Amino acid sequence: MFSHVMVGSNDLPRSKRFYDALFGKEARTDDKGRLSYGRRGAVLMVSNPINGEAATHANGGTIGIAFDSPEEVDAWHTAGCTAGGTSCEDPPGYRENAFGKLYLAYLRDPDGNTLSLKQEDIVLEGHAIECRINAEDPVTFAPSPGLIHAWSVPGGPGVRVDTFAHAECTVSPYYDSMIAKIIVHGRDRQEAIARMRRTLEMTVIEGIKTTIPMHLKILAEPDFQAGNLSTSFMERFQSPARKGDRLREAV
Repeated sequence: MFSHVMVGSNDLPRSKRFYDALFGKEARTDDKGRLSYGRRGAVLMVSNPINGEAATHANGGTIGIAFDSPEEVDAWHTAGCTAGGTSCEDPPGYRENAFGKLYLAYLRDPDGNTLSLKQEDIVLEGHAIECRINAEDPVTFAPSPGLIHAWSVPGGPGVRVDTFAHAECTVSPYYDSMIAKIIVHGRDRQEAIARMRRTLEMTVIEGIKTTIPMHLKILAEPDFQAGNLSTSFMERFQSPARKGDRLREAV
């Protein structure tokens, strides 16, 4: 129906600080200095009014931005308030209306434009799994700091890797031992598990020990594959009768 939404600003540097924090990335800027933020096929632009007059906001006008969970909505709202926005209407939370039960949060940007998140636009698709890779012994969980001699983590469709590590990187003994987060997405749980197993099996990290062997054993665990999980899963998985043999097989 439309290609973008444009809002006016009386102070573009101030607006840039606000929207950069809100979207978690820097704006693209065109030759006229206008700011542009793309998300899920839509574009929000911020500009000084071209007629030289002061920018004004629409009373009752709202720009909706969709996220995937109430936690993301809360993080968005907090980032906006911290970056100079103002919370408006009710605090973030569930509300009943003609669309059903929605988790909503509202902000005014520094120029008074109203922004909101609507759960009605959220579509949950597929299954995702995250493995946090630590520089630790996969059996004893003792820290394994040191120099990484080789580092190769595959990517590809449905695979995301967040890391600071690289070959010839030193893992310090003085900080958190996590060196990477590997996140995969599949059409269902089985595909996500298979994608994560393939990614971990193809990962090469030499010079230090990591928890990858433990993750591979968890992924092969029947209870995990079936989704029979609870807060006692790791206690069962690490029970003396099962822990040693299974984890040592993976090392």
